[in-house]
Amino acid sequence: MEILFYCSYTNSAKGFLLTRLRGGKLEPVSLSGSNDSGEQLADRFFSYDRFHILWQELMCKEMPGGLPVYTGGFFGIRELQGKISDRNGILNFAIVANSGGELAALGRVAAAILTDIEKFRSTVFSMLDIGGEAGYTIEAQPFMKYIKHLETTAPKTPPFYYTQEKMTETDLLRFAVYVSSWDDARLSLDSPGLFRDTVPKQAINEIQYRQILRMR
Repeated sequence: MEILFYCSYTNSAKGFLLTRLRGGKLEPVSLSGSNDSGEQLADRFFSYDRFHILWQELMCKEMPGGLPVYTGGFFGIRELQGKISDRNGILNFAIVANSGGELAALGRVAAAILTDIEKFRSTVFSMLDIGGEAGYTIEAQPFMKYIKHLETTAPKTPPFYYTQEKMTETDLLRFAVYVSSWDDARLSLDSPGLFRDTVPKQAINEIQYRQILRMR
């Protein structure tokens, strides 16, 4: 799985810079021009303020009978706020899966994060620090241990409605919280034309999202 961060903090000399966790450290990376569908989705997710949360699996082809074959996926969350060292910071985070095995792991991590977003926010901010090539660093080993923990503690009952029976192409949009109009937001999706005529029930706006959080 590719693990991506797009962070900044007050008075950062570098501003927001996209990084990939690789070799035990965060390395600056550009996804512009990538031929990978998951990376293209990640690039749009970070580049445009259209979604607060986006979880979508990527279809490669259809089997006879119209069932989708999905071998890749994406989960991202934006605009989490906290402290990086002693400064106010913003965390944007995403995972890209590029195989069937990775996709199953991504799904479990995504469900665990959605179950307790506040716990995820506070845990990750506690591991971030100022410094490095990108202007911010993360304690890679504890972070990966935490991701493995999330993978093994995914809930059986989802906290939000998201698609579990993936029988059609539109079901591959698992869950989304959009912040712009739906017509604008869907342009960041994989296969945006599938969602031209209606807002799927697994996609909610920020008002609906906040209402659900208050009820939990």
